[in-house]
Amino acid sequence: MEGMDFGQAIGEISTIIKHLRAHHHHRKVGITGFCLGGALSLATAVGAEHKPNCTAPFYGIPDGRYFDLTKITVPVLGQFGDKDAHTGFSDIGAARALEEKLRVAGVEHEIVIVPNQGHGYMNENDWYSEYRQTKNMPPFHAGTVLESYNRLFSFFAKHLKN
Repeated sequence: MEGMDFGQAIGEISTIIKHLRAHHHHRKVGITGFCLGGALSLATAVGAEHKPNCTAPFYGIPDGRYFDLTKITVPVLGQFGDKDAHTGFSDIGAARALEEKLRVAGVEHEIVIVPNQGHGYMNENDWYSEYRQTKNMPPFHAGTVLESYNRLFSFFAKHLKN
């Protein structure tokens, strides 16, 4: 994650968006991601030549020194756990700062702070369950994940209808 070339990654995502639209002229494209992918989804909405029609990051915000999130012009649904300890990247303070930047940008947005959930709360893999235990994080909760996916799918249904 630390060695990622955000510019290159955004360029690749932008190329994919361009390709999708080239083959389906009226296609709308949404982007989502988790952790680094969440940060990339927001960075793409700011820095890509071919921007998505909406973006839905899960617990990840790109570095504001490189990405001015007040320049986002597409709807955003962000979902963050209230027990997330990744300060400045996905904790409640970072989520609220993102919310303020989106308000300043004047774009439609919803930032959801999911109760009793930490970073990676959508990850149900066994190896992540072990990680949760070592970090005293809340356990995986299938109902919470389902609610988060339902919000995501409703958001995409609203913003990606042709």
